[in-house]
Amino acid sequence: MDEDIDIEELGALALLSQSNWSIDYLEGLDTSEFPFPNTLWHRRPDWEISLKTTLMLSIALIGIFLNLVILAIIARNRWLWSASNFLVANLALVDLLTLVLCPWPWLVRHFYQSYVIGEVGCKFEAFVQCELGRVYSHKS
Repeated sequence: MDEDIDIEELGALALLSQSNWSIDYLEGLDTSEFPFPNTLWHRRPDWEISLKTTLMLSIALIGIFLNLVILAIIARNRWLWSASNFLVANLALVDLLTLVLCPWPWLVRHFYQSYVIGEVGCKFEAFVQCELGRVYSHKS
């Protein structure tokens, strides 16, 4: 057996054996002749930003109001204090937190296509969405 085998060359040959291209083709390939996109991020049109913000704001406000109504009704009427109604109140509370915390970072990420809120905001958003999703999955 020949001991002068280069591991990198062997790996490249293994990858090429699974593809349709030869080493000669890849070495002579000039990528400047292909029209790749020159911008990674595209600015959303103003009408799209305003429409999505208006829809998200109206859905969130209606949901926040109705969840607060459910919580107020259950909290003020002692005769509604049962296990099933506490479950409904717990779901209303989690839904309220979801409506307050989750749509806004999503809108910012969608409009600007990056995390304007930074690394901490990115991790906080992921944590909140995972925890609220976990609570939702245990309630159903």
